[in-house]
Amino acid sequence: MNSSADKYNTEPFDIPSASSKEDFTAQLPVELLVDIFQRAVSDSDQFRLDGGPEKSNGSPISSKCGLASAVALSHVSSRWRSITINASILWTTVIFNLDCDMTILDHFCRVVFGRIGGAYCRIQIHGIRFQRSNGELEYPIEKHPIRVCRIRQQMNVELLRLCFLAEYECNHPQFLEYLLSCHGKILGVNIDWGEAIPSQSFQPDDCRWSLGKVIERAPFLRRIELHYVTMCLLLANEPNWPFIEELTLDTVDGPLALSKLLSKLPNLRKFALVEEYPVWTMDESETMVPTELSHQNLREITVNKVSTLRWTGGKTCFPSLQRLCVKSHRQLDTFLAVHLHIQTLIVGEKHYGSAREYIDRR
Repeated sequence: MNSSADKYNTEPFDIPSASSKEDFTAQLPVELLVDIFQRAVSDSDQFRLDGGPEKSNGSPISSKCGLASAVALSHVSSRWRSITINASILWTTVIFNLDCDMTILDHFCRVVFGRIGGAYCRIQIHGIRFQRSNGELEYPIEKHPIRVCRIRQQMNVELLRLCFLAEYECNHPQFLEYLLSCHGKILGVNIDWGEAIPSQSFQPDDCRWSLGKVIERAPFLRRIELHYVTMCLLLANEPNWPFIEELTLDTVDGPLALSKLLSKLPNLRKFALVEEYPVWTMDESETMVPTELSHQNLREITVNKVSTLRWTGGKTCFPSLQRLCVKSHRQLDTFLAVHLHIQTLIVGEKHYGSAREYIDRR
């Protein structure tokens, strides 16, 4: 005689589907369906935002393959479809891959941008290239795939990450035209050369480039991140950029005129110089006449060591500084002695409630 367990093991089991009379998702809470959607979509994508999808607003939907998973899940049942379409958090972290078929990419943009609406979102665009190494255009002017990724008027983009396949294309006319064609609010820009291959990049006669040309084409810009970028910036004749409040330099290389750069940002509140390994050098113009860095409005600074700020001691260079993050203790005592107004201090992995607390513990 077979046991009930044997009975369940031998009899076929029908998995409910959208065509079944009974909707097997009907009793599941909305939060669980949203979580399943996020996990399925993020697992299907080969791209990730920095920090992983769990640290972003929703899981990344990618034009590579994430949309297929999203569409498949939204067709499981009418209830699940309604939930996924109306839960804007599911559509606010988006990754474009420009090597997609243009028809697919265009459809992807129209579908996802429509669902984002005015919700704050984060967008990545991978595979940006305008010129081949021989100088020829990668695409005809009117057919570059980045054109279909224009930010719509109602959109609010917290961070637009632009991943270039070639160096020195931040000022390419087609890229600048793309920025002008974005009518939504771009609040932050991350320019990333980490995927660029120098041997396949068109090398202009003058490798200097203008950050100002990017800023002036994004009038709502408040945050700038430069990632694996060569810091050959044209700064001498650039106007100030009073609306920029956050600047992050992440593993940059080349000659860095940090004093001149900070002077262009009078209302900067947050500055970070992330160095996985020291690859940048001090610009020649600042090497000849070395000066301490100073800024009246900076409230938060993240650097490896105080010496990066070229502080030589004796005076307060950052009167508004409230939070300092460093990895090294070197010169920190003397720096803090004239910056006692710092309220939060992080040294390596250790947190201190104030500059005074650090000094007293030493």
